[in-house]
Amino acid sequence: MNRHFSTLARSATASALVLGVELVGVALLDGAGVAAALAFAIVQIGGTMLTFVLNKYWAFGAGGTGRGSFEGAKSAIVFAGSFALNIALPSIATYDLHVVPVVAFTGAQLVVGLCWNFPLNRWWVFDAALCKERSTC
Repeated sequence: MNRHFSTLARSATASALVLGVELVGVALLDGAGVAAALAFAIVQIGGTMLTFVLNKYWAFGAGGTGRGSFEGAKSAIVFAGSFALNIALPSIATYDLHVVPVVAFTGAQLVVGLCWNFPLNRWWVFDAALCKERSTC
């Protein structure tokens, strides 16, 4: 159980670091007059690539699995869902509920990160590292 919480803490830290970078991007793009939905999309692409690297090599300890391409393909599927959710949720909050874009984006990131990204990365994308950790490969 401690390993699970340790992994969750590392993954949450990586996500928080990336979220900081993404929030700066959203704020800059919003200030430049870029439509909120487009700003959300732009920052997601760079943020997802950075998150994959941090998760693979640090949070989930999957650097030595030799399955980078396979994990990358699985991660792309997780990203597609995350991308859609992280555009739709803050867009609804911004356009319909009149929430400031940075606040809407932050809230969506937290929900999607904990309910979508972490579970899928832990038990599906980086499953070989989990398998190796439990010696059940």
